[in-house]
Amino acid sequence: MSYWADDLTAIFADPSAPGMVDVVLGVERTRGFWDAETDTFEHAAGVGVLSVRQSVVVRTASLTTVETNAAITVDGIAYKIRHWALVPIDSALTRLFLVPA
Repeated sequence: MSYWADDLTAIFADPSAPGMVDVVLGVERTRGFWDAETDTFEHAAGVGVLSVRQSVVVRTASLTTVETNAAITVDGIAYKIRHWALVPIDSALTRLFLVPA
């Protein structure tokens, strides 16, 4: 096992890690890091637009049934997976982009 894999095991096992949430996809349960980014920009018509991107980062091996539009529960809140991407480095992590269910 690499140092990177050892680090991931310890981080995801730590219940007090900041931003760590419970993730449930079908019958699979795991833990992940919650991330929400808010952007504001001005539309061409001069109207302010607020954009919120919600995602959770999980260990790739912990969820084997990831697919677009799948129902998922993150920290007790229902979402759908809008899309997902493997995180570069060694693909040990997957970022799931979410929309409210």
